[in-house]
Amino acid sequence: MTISDTDPYTWKELRRRSEFTGEKLWLQTPFVPISGMLASTEATALSYFLAGADGWSIRETIGRPENWLRATHQSLLYCGTPLGTETAVSSMRLKMLRRTVQDIEYMFLLQKKMGWNRKQLADFLHRQLPALAQHPEDIDSRDLYLLRRSVQQALDAP
Repeated sequence: MTISDTDPYTWKELRRRSEFTGEKLWLQTPFVPISGMLASTEATALSYFLAGADGWSIRETIGRPENWLRATHQSLLYCGTPLGTETAVSSMRLKMLRRTVQDIEYMFLLQKKMGWNRKQLADFLHRQLPALAQHPEDIDSRDLYLLRRSVQQALDAP
């Protein structure tokens, strides 16, 4: 199931359905927002993962050569370069998405080690970083670093 509705009640009910049916639940957005803080976008993606999302689908991803000078929300990959070559170049937002996937893989390792379900994992991470549950837009790169570090410490514990 791919859902673009971010209403908490709808999300909770769809997560319940996916647990019952075994369906995967993906959040779908039209684009990755352009913001001054990539960390807040990553934190938002992590918060949806903790709420039960199994993936994130983005409808628009390809920019145009003119986006080198004026970015658009769709510019995850830049086509061509300012010098005129036709090489595709990844954006910082695409690199942030990869980092998010790595963080989620890391969290799955912790979940598996501890024998937790997604709710227990979310509870642990929200204790480490309370803003993740309520205000992911306020999270910065230092917060994410501290979150990764707490996950590492839990993985290293006997």
